Amino acid sequence: MAEEIFDIVDENGQPTGETVTRTQAHAHAEGIRHRTANIWVLRENGNKTESLLQKRAMNNDSFPCRYDTSSVGHIQAGVSH
Repeated sequence: MAEEIFDIVDENGQPTGETVTRTQAHAHAEGIRHRTANIWVLRENGNKTESLLQKRAMNNDSFPCRYDTSSVGHIQAGVSH
């Protein structure tokens, strides 16, 4: 299976015309700016709003065992919607 390819984006989320592999994007300490999609699950609890998180798998290649949004994924290069 081929490695995922992402568009590099500017500070406004606009593609720069350059692409990067998943490995390259995550290899830098500060990362290379690329697009993701996230789903947040919120619930009302009395007079508070709580965000529900999941713990990432121990074998995840990025941020293992850390808490994250309910669902997250990368947007592949060339996808515009």
